[in-house]
Amino acid sequence: GSHHGNKVIWVKFDYDKNLIQHLRSYAKVLWSASQKAWYMTDNLTHRNLCGLEPELVGKEVLLKISNTEYVQENTISGICVLKKYDYIN
Repeated sequence: GSHHGNKVIWVKFDYDKNLIQHLRSYAKVLWSASQKAWYMTDNLTHRNLCGLEPELVGKEVLLKISNTEYVQENTISGICVLKKYDYIN
């Protein structure tokens, strides 16, 4: 998610003082009064802590594209399909 223009991971749960202390022992978490939820910066360490997949950026994204998607993407009709446009041949 995002908060004040920064990428964050939201942590929502019913009030539990012990859980809050436990969470704070592992990460720097802040309370958002506007969202009524705890949050931490979205980074690899916090993603691992929360059991989230790492965010793919740059060349890592290209490694996740299958050959079929790559071929489709490099054709005019494929670009239209991937971008949800109607392609008339």
